[in-house]
Amino acid sequence: MRFGRNYRFTFGQGSTAKIIEPPISCVFSAEKTMKSEANQLDISLYNLLDPPYKSELDRDYTPAELAVGYGDDLDVIFRGNVIISKTLREGADFVTKMVVLDGGKALLQGFVSQTVKDKGEAVKALLAGLPEVSKGVVAETPELSRPRVLVGSTAQLFGSVLGPGQEFFIDNEQAFVLGKYDVREGYAPVVSAETGLIGTPEADKNELTFVTMLNPAIKLGGLVKLETVFTHYLDGIYKVKAITISGDTDGDDWSQQCTCIKASNYEVPRG
Repeated sequence: MRFGRNYRFTFGQGSTAKIIEPPISCVFSAEKTMKSEANQLDISLYNLLDPPYKSELDRDYTPAELAVGYGDDLDVIFRGNVIISKTLREGADFVTKMVVLDGGKALLQGFVSQTVKDKGEAVKALLAGLPEVSKGVVAETPELSRPRVLVGSTAQLFGSVLGPGQEFFIDNEQAFVLGKYDVREGYAPVVSAETGLIGTPEADKNELTFVTMLNPAIKLGGLVKLETVFTHYLDGIYKVKAITISGDTDGDDWSQQCTCIKASNYEVPRG
């Protein structure tokens, strides 16, 4: 592996789980945003000895996760369910391609039918209506003015109980509700030339974008501390709103692009 890069892709569970590691070549990309939609990982694995020959549509929602890092230090950057899996020939290679949705089963199948009296009951009912998803950090939502009947898609109903500026999203099969300046934790990994910052960050009135080497410590809805060499006016604490991940174990690509907002006055909700 180039420059100490490493990965581990696991799909299935229990005794039937398969673990794919180097020297198997791997190419992957993922888009992660704070929207009430399933974030998606596309991964290609080359010349597996025992490829999963499945129908193109995987109705079993097979669990899968991708961990990356350097040397033996690996952390999960994407966890979800396989919805598409196919193996095909490309030149001399047999390539297994999978599409993994984060919280895919929960967002596609989640359903609620319950009468609730207050905001606490509403959030509890909605979280229970997300199969195989655990509770992350959930900020307080507005109080209900009267009892309410919740019936329908869990993801869509979540949007109806949020307050102004709040967002519901799933990251690595954890459900989060965060306000504009709420973050999932107070830890802010440093992003600098020494830690893998590539090029110069770009900023407009509302957002800042930077590219860095893959760093699992940078999390959706979390903080980063930007330290630059030539653009000190951009330095500071930011909240990560979106991450685009791409990697190629045999190529040059091993990076992530992050879109952030300034978050000097961030808060970590107690929920």
